[in-house]
Amino acid sequence: MILHLSADIKFVEHIISQFENVNFGNNHYVYISKKSNLPSLVNDYDKIDVIVKDTPAYFALKEELFKYEAIILHSLQPIFFELILNIPKTVNVVWIIFGTDFYHTFMSYRRTLLLPQTRKMDLFTWSNIKHFLKPYYRKLIGKESNFTYVKRCLEHINYCALSQEETYRQLMETGFTKVKFLNFNYFSVEETIGEELFDKSVNAENILIGNSACLYNNHFDAFELIKNINLENRKIIVPLSYGYAYVRKKVIKKGKKLFKDHFFPLIKFISRNEYNQILLSCSFVIMNHLRPQARGNIITALWLGAKVFLNEDTIFFKDFSKRGLSVFPISSIKSYGEKAFSKINNDQRKHNRNILMNEFGKKVIIEQCKQLVDTIKTPKSI
Repeated sequence: MILHLSADIKFVEHIISQFENVNFGNNHYVYISKKSNLPSLVNDYDKIDVIVKDTPAYFALKEELFKYEAIILHSLQPIFFELILNIPKTVNVVWIIFGTDFYHTFMSYRRTLLLPQTRKMDLFTWSNIKHFLKPYYRKLIGKESNFTYVKRCLEHINYCALSQEETYRQLMETGFTKVKFLNFNYFSVEETIGEELFDKSVNAENILIGNSACLYNNHFDAFELIKNINLENRKIIVPLSYGYAYVRKKVIKKGKKLFKDHFFPLIKFISRNEYNQILLSCSFVIMNHLRPQARGNIITALWLGAKVFLNEDTIFFKDFSKRGLSVFPISSIKSYGEKAFSKINNDQRKHNRNILMNEFGKKVIIEQCKQLVDTIKTPKSI
């Protein structure tokens, strides 16, 4: 039996679907929460044990971890730390890296992920001040930092699973060389695109920038690159419904100042169908993150035939380029100006689709999941 620990309710149903496909009836799915009320986002309640931290059920699970063949951590969350530290060394443990869990821990000073214009905007915000003071506060009250906990937890983890091997190499550079790499993706390209968009292509020339009201989008620096471009009838579309209110407010103010009526922030949650129509209107997509983020948006944009600009220092740019996908460095906007905004041709779109299917198609993703399960069910050598 494999134990799955999750603290993100949005992923639970997909986790069940994916792992039942390759390990049917041999999985125990546990959603760890601080509260007893489960959000109404899950249909398969009968397949999920909702366990509230520090309850009898939680302590019972803590004492029974030795019974499992393997344990999969769907992201490395602080709410898991106590359980992880109680896992016997004989049990295989996999950490499926989400991204935020890795970068908030091992690149803890987040300003290394911010470009100059965004860094200026963030300098004296309350969020940044709290982030800076938090380690000192924890030390003052005698609590270990999350980083200290993670270091101890990694002694119990022997595999990390993700699609970008470069992130794994970064983990190795931190000194945790005993953790082995497993190639893994949650979503196939078919699931990412969806039936509605599968046979469609971009149909307008708008520009999409970023994926959320999060500093790591480096909106201000992206705006600087295109502020002097002749937009004609194009819209600058900036998704801001997810994220932080103070970032949303500053990005909207800056966007309206620079682009006037061409600026269209998305500030309300919209249906997937509505968002798909917006993606279809964007022949150009700018993702200025320095950490892996917005993977689903990037893959969808490539599939639809958009020209995708990525920061060349990010793992995604290196990874997608290595796989042969046609992605473009953001620096090319600075170099070529308006000429950078020439649409890709049909051959490039077909080329990208073929690679996406070969690299992330459903059959490939199922096989990756099967190999992961087969590997971790092999008894651990001490």
